[in-house]
Amino acid sequence: MTLKNKVSVRRRFQRSIRLDTDLNDINALYGFICPPTYANALETLAHHSSETGQGAYTWTGPFGGGKSSLAIVLSALLRAPGKQRNAALEITGDSGRRLVRAMKPGRYGYRSVAVVGRKQDIAEQIADALRRDGFIRRDIDTQNDSGKALLDVLKAIAARPKHKGLLLFLDELGKVLEAAALGRADLHFLQELAEVASRSGGKLIVVGILHQAFGEYTGKLAQRTRNEWMKVQGRFVDVPLATAADEQLALLAGAI
Repeated sequence: MTLKNKVSVRRRFQRSIRLDTDLNDINALYGFICPPTYANALETLAHHSSETGQGAYTWTGPFGGGKSSLAIVLSALLRAPGKQRNAALEITGDSGRRLVRAMKPGRYGYRSVAVVGRKQDIAEQIADALRRDGFIRRDIDTQNDSGKALLDVLKAIAARPKHKGLLLFLDELGKVLEAAALGRADLHFLQELAEVASRSGGKLIVVGILHQAFGEYTGKLAQRTRNEWMKVQGRFVDVPLATAADEQLALLAGAI
């Protein structure tokens, strides 16, 4: 008898998550296992957001580690009360409950929008995602004003009274950084976005998802340019999402 006749992998672990299409799908939550490293990441976000007003974060971890799944869990925890929040609370336990208490999503919760990064300007991609998900109807010129109009729109959406705020996920952010390193994207917009989020009073939360540290994308850039990149990175609180060996074994056990 072959091994495949004795061992099966749960369906949840046989499909990859695509954040822009799965963000509001409750089925994407089922089977997710939240190791201590990920639980700590949620509590880190809760602490910084509630205690210091920080609104911009990066999650950095290896490819296939479940960062996009954690984003779906975070979105579910902070949305309006209902089945998705309950499912996320069951997954995350005490860490999820502490996050909800700290962030106070209330009766209406946060709305969420996700961008899956491509090697082009991030402002244009965010504007496309807002139109796709029905947050806006008109086009936004992101080229002639360095994204200022888009930032104003994000602030207005986040401040709408029928919701606690807006969660903006920037998945595959590394592709945007690669484009910036080649001169094809405006990195300064990310700095402005982070500053707007951290001045929003918890209304706008931005989470960028990376496979490697921010500085690794600078490559062969001149030292002066690399210093400018570090200024941008400094606007984000980086949360490592590299699970320990025992956590990886527990995940394997849960998958098989």
